[in-house]
Amino acid sequence: MDKKLLILVGIFFVTFGTFVSIVFTRSQTQPALIKAQQAQNINVEKSLIFAVPASNGCEISVVINDNDSKPVKDVSVCIESDPSTFTPICKNTDESGISTMSLLNISSRLTISAKANGSLLPSTVSCYPKTP
Repeated sequence: MDKKLLILVGIFFVTFGTFVSIVFTRSQTQPALIKAQQAQNINVEKSLIFAVPASNGCEISVVINDNDSKPVKDVSVCIESDPSTFTPICKNTDESGISTMSLLNISSRLTISAKANGSLLPSTVSCYPKTP
């Protein structure tokens, strides 16, 4: 009987200790989670996409802004084309809210669109192959 009671008391303290540590750890990380969620408050209507011709393709830059038109960092930005000639390219924005990707060896005109955290930006850009 004493062994069973000791085992039950031991299980109680282990469970209680785990519960307490989770509660205190979560309360310390909660402000960081809230800050991260606020940082991801993007506004695709105020975000921009640019295409700049490069030596053998074009460079696509996407600027992600929030509701106050301020840049947002660490946003996943993916570009895709119409017609679909490549697998979507994804890259996170930097400190200034810009994500830059290169498209090389383009054989035909492409219309490029961008998604920020899965939300489609309303504007598109065109990328043309290099003319000889």
